[in-house]
Amino acid sequence: SVKEPLSIDKTDFNKLHSLGWEDKDIFVAAYLGASSFASDTFLNTFKV
Repeated sequence: SVKEPLSIDKTDFNKLHSLGWEDKDIFVAAYLGASSFASDTFLNTFKV
C-alpha cells in the first residue's frame, strides 16, 4: 500500500480480516509502513 496506495481495495481488507486482523490493526500497519518509507526517503536525500 505504500508504493501503490490506489491499488488497495475491499478484497485486500477482506483477506486481512479473514486472518483475524481488525481495522485498527490494518491502519497501524499501513501507518508504520508509510512512516518508515517516508523516513527512509528523507534520510536517503541527505545520504545519512
